[in-house]
Amino acid sequence: MFLAVASVVGFKLPTDRASWTKVLLFGAVGMVLPNLVITVGQQFVASGTVAVIAATMPIHTIALLALFSSDERASLLVISALVLGLGGVFVLAGPDLSNFGGERSVGVLLALAGVLGYAFQAVFVRTRMPNVDAIALSFLLSLTAALVLMPIAIYQLAHDTRWMNEGQAVGSVVTLGIFHSGLNFLLWVWLVRNVGAIATSLNSYLVPVIGVVLGAAVLGESIGLHTVIGMTMVILSLVVATPRSAAGVRAGPGKTVLLSPKVDALERPHKHLLDAVQCDDV
Repeated sequence: MFLAVASVVGFKLPTDRASWTKVLLFGAVGMVLPNLVITVGQQFVASGTVAVIAATMPIHTIALLALFSSDERASLLVISALVLGLGGVFVLAGPDLSNFGGERSVGVLLALAGVLGYAFQAVFVRTRMPNVDAIALSFLLSLTAALVLMPIAIYQLAHDTRWMNEGQAVGSVVTLGIFHSGLNFLLWVWLVRNVGAIATSLNSYLVPVIGVVLGAAVLGESIGLHTVIGMTMVILSLVVATPRSAAGVRAGPGKTVLLSPKVDALERPHKHLLDAVQCDDV
């Protein structure tokens, strides 16, 4: 997938040792561990609980940015919108929260660790690798993570051959690999650089909303009053936070970032995507 995109827009590999070191170390550790621990954690907790835990990502992102960077600060309005959205996720996931804690505490802790890792990913890409070509960065991080996980995957596939008789499962893995781990990650890198880590982290609020909509459309699940209220809170938080996250993000005393033409990418991303992924300074 990355090669197909690169053949259209082109890309530049890093030329300095420092960038290569960051990319390889981050790909091997920062990309692998969050996905691994949250996948294990999901085996022990209800989906609603995971949705609430995932929705704490913007809060982790703000905290990490405050600790490690002065490049991006959230305004009071954005923080208020984050709290509103988190409350909406709690309302959406309400029926599934009865199993929170107890023997499922390990799963909760693992899921929290995974979400914290995702927040760290956004902060690291935003603050430590701003000059690495977006397509090259996406490709190298994914490739490094795949190479690290390959021995484990080969071992699992060799000892559990049920997948050979499950064509639908294989198709699902291929689809997730192309769109979720490929195209989606490329767009995520672009968003982190153009919109900011905080605004990008708001996508975690959409997970339960999309889940509810697909559940109703595909599985015929009912939508109750709490679902409507929760979705309204989440959507309102996104409307409030996303447009102002660029204007309300500050870099140091008296400075404001993302008040360049990049802000326009928030409104017309299709116009700027190809330009953004080709620029070293994006």
